[in-house]
Amino acid sequence: MMNTLELFGPDHRLKVFRKVTRFWNAGGCTYDEYAFNVITLLVGADLSEVTACLGDLPSEQRNRLVMFAEAYFRDNDFTPYPGLFMVDTNNPEEVVRKGQEMRPKFRQLMEYLKMADERSQMA
Repeated sequence: MMNTLELFGPDHRLKVFRKVTRFWNAGGCTYDEYAFNVITLLVGADLSEVTACLGDLPSEQRNRLVMFAEAYFRDNDFTPYPGLFMVDTNNPEEVVRKGQEMRPKFRQLMEYLKMADERSQMA
């Protein structure tokens, strides 16, 4: 099954990222809401997409996002609630299965965030 972002093409994730960032910069949400939404958006992204998104951010904001992600993933043992990635959350076994399925994607995203942050610092 194709996810929504795949339907719109490779630039869609970056466009949504920029829109969410503008919304936060305008005071439309708290930082935690912003960072959570960015993490959710970037799950499943490849390194070039993560790098493109983080490259848009000033160094301080980029570092803050990476620190937020590290704490978020650590506090949830890389298995945050997977309900955002499911149609039906009424089946507890399915929720557990989806969490286990998503765990490698969250770990990969954390690695990509760190790599993209390093690349942006070098640029």
